[in-house]
Amino acid sequence: TGIINGKEETTDVDLFRFSAKQGERLVIETKGARNKSPIDTHIAILDSEGKPVPRVLLHSIRDSYFTFRGKNSTQTSDFRIHNWEEMRLNQLLYCNGEVVKLYHYPRGPDSGYNVYPDFGNRHGMFDTTPIAHALHEPCYIVEAYPPGTELPKTGLPDFLLNYENDDESTRRLGKDSRVNFVAPTDGEYLIRVSDSRGFQGPDYKYELNVKAAKPSFRIADAKANNPTITRGTSKKMFVTIHRDHFSGPVVIEIDDLPEGIIANGPITIEPNGLRAFFTLYASESAPTPPEDAMSITLTATAMINGKKVRRTKSLGKLKLGEDPKLRVELTHAEDRLPHFNQNRLPVFEIRPGETITARVVVKRLGYKQRINFGKESAALNLPFGVYVDNTGLNGVLIPPKENARTFFLTAEPWVKPSERLIFLESAEAGKPSSNPAVLRVVPAASTLDKTKNAAN
Repeated sequence: TGIINGKEETTDVDLFRFSAKQGERLVIETKGARNKSPIDTHIAILDSEGKPVPRVLLHSIRDSYFTFRGKNSTQTSDFRIHNWEEMRLNQLLYCNGEVVKLYHYPRGPDSGYNVYPDFGNRHGMFDTTPIAHALHEPCYIVEAYPPGTELPKTGLPDFLLNYENDDESTRRLGKDSRVNFVAPTDGEYLIRVSDSRGFQGPDYKYELNVKAAKPSFRIADAKANNPTITRGTSKKMFVTIHRDHFSGPVVIEIDDLPEGIIANGPITIEPNGLRAFFTLYASESAPTPPEDAMSITLTATAMINGKKVRRTKSLGKLKLGEDPKLRVELTHAEDRLPHFNQNRLPVFEIRPGETITARVVVKRLGYKQRINFGKESAALNLPFGVYVDNTGLNGVLIPPKENARTFFLTAEPWVKPSERLIFLESAEAGKPSSNPAVLRVVPAASTLDKTKNAAN
């Protein structure tokens, strides 16, 4: 491992040789654009004979194309594609060399899929670079297999992806490149570095960094810059993380809060997830905290290779407000028996493939307008694969002169058992949040039946 200084002065590409053992994981990246170089690097990994090293074979199982309009290279929302009704969440969509993961269903015929990670810049799977896509451009639902796998003919094309990258797949490095390489066999390999446009010159300098892949994470952002919480209400916060070769859960906690301030939690960022939401609640009798007790800190903890890894981030100084205009309650729908845990939080149980109901109730304290709670992500902190269903284009909202709304939660058939704290947030009246509620994804009925039969 190490850093090499390179320069694209001619039309020739640069080649660097290295050795690796089978299964060895390396991170290979360039630093050019971040150093103000005009170069737009492209990395490719070649074998000792100069041939591209295959990474994954993508087998098409359904063809489609972009409708209504194309996509830019960063957008995560509104992927409108033909025959979307035949596609499912968590499937991979191949689009002219880019691979994305379907994250949220369209809300109807006048909307489109959201793709991973459902916020910020979209991520390309398998180190593919997000690019712009034209109206009517073909795309395919694909399944991933090891290179060389014999697959049945479907009449649709298969795609062999090699170890290469133009712009880093999560766009954290700008125009610089990164390849996460796993050596398929013992041997020598070549790193080919070039300018993706074929440009060159004495100023086209870059650094090439090759290092062992080490699992880690860091806090990217924590949305709570000097938060103001109205007494008697909750306020939404969220935390996002960056992952490097680590896919496990990350636990978020806030401790040592002033008197009368309560954080719902701990909250867990689920495996492969990048974001979690939580609330801070201020009781109606919460005293104004002294100056030295107003600073609050968030702690993120994960187990990596058997060791506890902690990261912290300041949320700024807490402020307390007065006179809420609205209070929000998340509770059971009228068609469900109330179920609470030992902390008197509402409990909702859902099985894979099931749809359940819940209810949001508001107490208007002078606010008379309609109240919006969002669309497919109206219930915050849901596990991936559980979503607010049947929202239509307007989402979950309560019209003027009304005080409640029943909504639906659906779990995809592949969602695994878990337990999470969920809540809703109003888009109006100071954006108060609801109380937290427990959402339990429990095993499917067939699984429970098998367990009982085995016990008998």
